[in-house]
Amino acid sequence: MARDPLRALATLRRLAVDTARQELVKCETYQTALSSHISACDTAIINNELAGHDPADQAPVAVVHGYLEKLKQRSNLLREYVPIAQMKSDAARDALARARLAEKAIVEVSLKRAQTQLAEASRRTQHALDDMARSTRRKGRQGV
Repeated sequence: MARDPLRALATLRRLAVDTARQELVKCETYQTALSSHISACDTAIINNELAGHDPADQAPVAVVHGYLEKLKQRSNLLREYVPIAQMKSDAARDALARARLAEKAIVEVSLKRAQTQLAEASRRTQHALDDMARSTRRKGRQGV
């Protein structure tokens, strides 16, 4: 039996939708993790700035100051990736929308084809019934 190319295409479209959905999940997970890291850095900076340090003890202050600078640098660096992550998420959403649209188109074509096949089968059945009715009428006329 020959494989139905439309069914194969529908399967490929379904797989494309699944792949696009997985890619969107990866992008959104990355974006969430990025936001969490930025929030953690900001929280640590705020907490360390609010913590009181004894001015007589300068050694720990220098260490804390260096730590705060590193946190600020890391937070700023992570913030640079936010627009990139957003663009990737937007692109993944667009890809998912296109994949869903393509899948929907294949489903609609399949439904149209099924309706056409059903209409053709119904037409053939009606034609056969009409032939049987004509044949029966002819036999009835010949027999009289």
